[in-house]
Amino acid sequence: MSMELDNREIAFLTWFALIAGTIVWKTRRSDALRNLLCVLIKPPILYLLCVLACYVAVCIWLLSIPGWWQWSNLKTSLLWVGGFALVAAFNYEKAGAGKAYFCATMLEAIGLTVLLSFIASSHTYGLLAELLIAFLLIVLVAAAAVSERDARLKSVHTLATVLLALLALLMLGNSIYHIITSFGHFATSHTAREFALPMLLTAMFLPFLYGLYVYITYHSIFNSFNSSIKSPTLHSYARLRLITGFGLDTAGLEKWRRYVVIFEPKDKGDIDASIREIKQVRRRERHPHRVPPPLGWLPNHATQFLVSAGLPTNDYHRTHEGWWASSRYLNIGNAIPSCNIAYYVEGEEFVVTKLKLVLSISAPDEANRAYEHFSQIISALANAAIPGALRNNKELELRSDDAPLLVNGYALALRRIEWPNGIPGGHELAFTIEVYDALASTTNS
Repeated sequence: MSMELDNREIAFLTWFALIAGTIVWKTRRSDALRNLLCVLIKPPILYLLCVLACYVAVCIWLLSIPGWWQWSNLKTSLLWVGGFALVAAFNYEKAGAGKAYFCATMLEAIGLTVLLSFIASSHTYGLLAELLIAFLLIVLVAAAAVSERDARLKSVHTLATVLLALLALLMLGNSIYHIITSFGHFATSHTAREFALPMLLTAMFLPFLYGLYVYITYHSIFNSFNSSIKSPTLHSYARLRLITGFGLDTAGLEKWRRYVVIFEPKDKGDIDASIREIKQVRRRERHPHRVPPPLGWLPNHATQFLVSAGLPTNDYHRTHEGWWASSRYLNIGNAIPSCNIAYYVEGEEFVVTKLKLVLSISAPDEANRAYEHFSQIISALANAAIPGALRNNKELELRSDDAPLLVNGYALALRRIEWPNGIPGGHELAFTIEVYDALASTTNS
C-alpha cells in the first residue's frame, strides 16, 4: 500500500490549509466548522455518503479482479473520490441533461488535458520549488477567473493566461525530459493503472449518478403530493403508477408534476389519464409530427427559434388557456428594475400558430437601448419563423399599432401597451407573428 504524497500534493495541501485557516481566523467565525459538521451529519447526507462509499468499494473490487486495481493505487482512488465523485454526487442535478452531460463528462475524463496533466505530474521538483509553483498557480488562476468577467481587466486576464500557459509548459517539459531519460522507470504497469484508473472509475460511476438523480426526482415528486393531489387515498396509487408508467423518464416525471398542479386529479382515472397524456407528449417530442408551413410551426422548432438570442423556452405544454411555452425574462441594462424581453409560443397540440415577443420598459431612461435590442431580436425571430422574409439580414421595420404586415401567409404586428398606473413612462411593446388564416378566423369570430 502506497499513500505517500509527492511534493506537489504536499505543496497544494499546505497552501489550501493556510488559505482556509486565514479565512476562518479573519472572519472570526468559530462556528463555521461546527455548522459544516452539522450539515454533513444530517441523515440524508450520511445515507448518500455511505451509499457512495459502498458503490465505489464495489467498483474497486470489480477492477481488482482482473488486476486493474491494486493497493498501490489507493491514493489515486481517494483523490478521485474527493476530486470527482463527491463533487459530482452533490451536483447530481446535472445528470438531468442526460446524454449530453455523460458524454461531456467522459470526454473530459479521457481528453488530451487529462493526458497532459498526468504527464506533467509524473515528476515533481523539490518541496520549496513546488510550494512556489503552487502559490503562483493559485494566484494566477484566481486572477484569470476574477478578470475574465470585467472588460476593464482584459489585459490582466491576458497576462495571467499567458503566465499560466508558460508555467504549465515548464512543468510539462520537465516531466517529458525525465520520462525520456528514465523511460524504464516510467513505463510500468503501475503507471498504466494510475493513468487508466480515474477514467475507469468515472465510467463506472456515471450509472450511480443517474440512479441518484432518478431517485431524488421521484422522492421530490412524492413529497409534493400533499399540495398537488389533495386526496390522500390517491397517493399510494399515484406512486405505483408513476414508477410503472415513467420508469427512468425523469423529463416525463417533471412534466407530470407540472400537469397535476394545473389539472388536479380527483380519482384514479384522472391519474391514469394524466400519465397517458404526458407519455403521448413525450412520444411526440421524440417523433414530432410534420407541420405544413401554412398551418404554423412545429412546437419543437418554435421553442428553439431564439436560443441564440438568449430566449430558449420551457417545453410546449397544455394549460387551461391552451397549449403554450414561454421563456424566462432577458434583462436589458443595469437599472433596477430593468427592461426585459420575454418570448412566448401559442397554438394547438400539434402546431404552433402564434409567436410573441414582449418588451417591458420598466426603466424609461434606458428605453432607446432596449428598443434597439428588441428590434434585433424581432428580426432574428422573423428570419427563423419565415425563411427568406428578410433579405441580406436587414432588420424588420414596423411601427406600433399599424395594420398587420402580411408576409408569406403570416401576419406580423407590433402593439404598444401603456401602463396607466405604476412606473411613469412604463409601457410594453408586443410583437407577434401569427398564421394569417388563424388570425382571420379569430377576427371573424
